[in-house]
Parts: sequence; C-alpha cells; structure tokens
Amino acid sequence: RRCGCRCGCRRCGCRCCCRRCGCRCYFIVYVSCYELLIFLEPGPSIEQPQQLQEQQQRQLQLQHRQPQRRQQHRQLQRRQQQQQRQQQQQRQQRQQRQRQRQQRQQQQRRRQRQRRRQRQRQRQRQQRQQQQQRQRQQQQRRRQRQRQQRRQRQRQRQRQRQRQQQRRQQQRQRQQQQQQQ
Repeated sequence: RRCGCRCGCRRCGCRCCCRRCGCRCYFIVYVSCYELLIFLEPGPSIEQPQQLQEQQQRQLQLQHRQPQRRQQHRQLQRRQQQQQRQQQQQRQQRQQRQRQRQQRQQQQRRRQRQRRRQRQRQRQRQQRQQQQQRQRQQQQRRRQRQRQQRRQRQRQRQRQRQRQQQRRQQQRQRQQQQQQQ
C-alpha cells in the first residue's frame, strides 16, 4: 500500500506506509497526509526544525538498536564462552590422551626392562651351570688320572719287588749250588 504523497522518507525516498519495502529509516518516515500517519511509528512532526528532527531521529535509532546490540553482545558472549569451554574440553582431552600415551610408553619400557633383566639372569644362570659342569668334569678327569697314576705306580712297585725277590732267590740258589760243589 503506497500513500500516494510525494514526501516519503528523507533518506531513502521510500513512500511506503509499512515496513515491507525494506526501508531501514523507519523512524524518520513522515508524510504530509494526516490520515496516513496512523500506519507509522511515532516520528518527528513536520513543524519541528530540521536539526532537532535529526537529533530525535538519531536518538530513536539508538534506542531502537540498543536492545538489539545488547542481545547481539549477549549472543557473542555466549558463543565465546561456549567456544572457550569447547577449547578447554579439547585441551583436557588432549592432555588426557597424552598422559595415557605416556603411561602406555612407560609400561612398555618397564616390561622391556623386565624382559631384558630376566633374559640376562637366565643367561647368567646358564653360564654358571655350564661352568660348574665343566669344573665337575675337570675334577672327575683329574681324580681319574690320579687314580690311574696311583695304580700304575703300585704296579711298578710290585714288579720291582717281584724282580728283587727273583734276584735274591737266584742268588741264594747259586750260593747253595756253589756250597754243594
């Protein structure tokens, strides 16, 4: 619905009596036809000076925009707080994952150290056992050699005794024969 008058809005030139035209200068729309003023928000009257009109228009614009700005500010604050919470939560999750990774690595290193120590102990045990077995074998061989040497000496002594006895006997026999002759 157009009002049909020639005045319209001083800024954008909109002659519409409603907000359908997209005019953002809503509070400074004024028309000369009195019957059409009922369609508009209260604006400055035509009789007021231009400077006062503009000042009032600015104040009305500020009053109109202030709640919207406060709402936008609250929304921005809420978004920022939500973003901060999300970032903090992500940080905590990252720290937790890092701690878990460090714990897993520490456990793995501990297990590796335990396995290495166990292998080392086992090698040392085996080496000790082998060494003890070698020592036992050496001792056995030594004892066996000693026994053999003792036996051999005994045999030699026995042979010597037998020879000596034979010699003596032969000497006696010779002496007896000589005496008899």
